[in-house]
Amino acid sequence: MNFKQLDQLSVAQKRVFLRADLNVPLHNKTIVNDYRLTALLPTIDYLLENDAKIVLATHLGNPESLSRSNYFDENLSTALLVDWFKERGYHIIYEIDLLKAEAKSHADRHAILLIENLRFFHGEKEPKSALVFADLLKNLADCYVNDAFALMHRHDTSTTLLAQQFAPDNRSIGLLAQKELTMLTKIKEKPQQPYVMVLGGNKVKDKIDLLKNILKRPRYAMPQSFLIGGAMAHAFLHAQGYHIGQSVVDGSAVDFARDFLHKADELQLSINLPHDALVTFGDAYPMEYCNIDAIPTNGTIVDIGPGTVEMFAQDIAKAKTIFANGTMGIYENPVYAQGTTQILQAIAASDALSIIGGGDAVAATFACALQDSIGFLSTGGGATLAFLATDFAEQSLPGLKALL
Repeated sequence: MNFKQLDQLSVAQKRVFLRADLNVPLHNKTIVNDYRLTALLPTIDYLLENDAKIVLATHLGNPESLSRSNYFDENLSTALLVDWFKERGYHIIYEIDLLKAEAKSHADRHAILLIENLRFFHGEKEPKSALVFADLLKNLADCYVNDAFALMHRHDTSTTLLAQQFAPDNRSIGLLAQKELTMLTKIKEKPQQPYVMVLGGNKVKDKIDLLKNILKRPRYAMPQSFLIGGAMAHAFLHAQGYHIGQSVVDGSAVDFARDFLHKADELQLSINLPHDALVTFGDAYPMEYCNIDAIPTNGTIVDIGPGTVEMFAQDIAKAKTIFANGTMGIYENPVYAQGTTQILQAIAASDALSIIGGGDAVAATFACALQDSIGFLSTGGGATLAFLATDFAEQSLPGLKALL
């Protein structure tokens, strides 16, 4: 990696602006899953141990009123994170006012200064006021560390323009971002074969660039097998002429799916699609398992079937490398979660290097209590796919490019 790493950054007795992605799921102002918080702790501990003053910055959610220069929503305030840190013994100070935060940034070096949700500020997303906002944030610190890997594919002010306000010697990636890049590079450049890619979720378009790039790679870097489920599979099934009832199909992706299937066949890659599925009629009940070539016109696919689970699991059992993104069905409903659960169990039982990326796939992994049996859970969704989809990371990750 050509990006300056944290141990190459001089941080002693300096204020460090730490851009993190602590966009944790919340319910009634309570943290539902703290994976992103715990993933950041190695960077925080390193900085504190090396006598740095941390100015911690993140966003929560996607506030609706980005067009307003002054915005506040107590349900998305970073104040909701304070107790989590305090319960783990960290001295943390929350400050909503950036001007007051500048004064506090020179205070107690052993305290973490947590500023307000960056997306409350107009300049985080609005280009016209981005430079002013970047200058305001720059005044809070002497160094800049980006550990928000999941946002590196975006052009947010705090992940791109702000980094450029610091000299190259005063900016770096954090330990989490470094681990993300290291792990994803393993499956991107020279994965141990057989390499199996498990893809699901709702949209094909989110993975088109990845799939296009895969077919251009050297043979040794290609997955030998693709296991495609979830609503994503509907476009591929439609491209093969299957009628799948009322199931949602991303019509804009059907032509791509047809072309991908053709090229993959020429390369003798194995593309495995569902051959049975759980189908509902109207509301949740009744439901039944149907073969893909016999989906009733009034039926809707909500999960893969047991035959497909068995077929997918056989490929997973043989794999030495596994990358998974997306789910096999509407996993949020326990009635429709069986396919997703069984595929995740198969991945967890494998001896392969397993990497799962994407919010839904990671959330499902935690819901199944399998997080400790997976090789690596990537905090990125779009950023993970973007990194894997290009030969040079800086082409698709402006947050990385800004650190060069």
